[in-house]
Amino acid sequence: EVRFQGKALDRLNELEWIDGKIWANVWKTPFIVVVDAETGDVTSVIDCGSLVEDARASNPDIDVLNGIAWDTSNRELYLTGKLWPWVYRVVLDRKTPPEGKFGFTSL
Repeated sequence: EVRFQGKALDRLNELEWIDGKIWANVWKTPFIVVVDAETGDVTSVIDCGSLVEDARASNPDIDVLNGIAWDTSNRELYLTGKLWPWVYRVVLDRKTPPEGKFGFTSL
């Protein structure tokens, strides 16, 4: 079971193992969660909203974010979605979100 802020989190889609953690997108949202494999607790939330907006700018009919790939050799993250015309190579910027930004209802 995966838990976010003590509550069960479902609708996880497209799992990827990265550096001992499970990365999963939350279906029909722009969020990816990073899950501690031992405890099942979400340790980070990644907001990919700007990536989804960029993809929709070229085609408003694209569907949800649902592709996560990790290149272990080059340590690069790739993201895509259903019916997206391309794959994005992503560099993450570690930020602390404002308090409550990623409340359970946001996921």
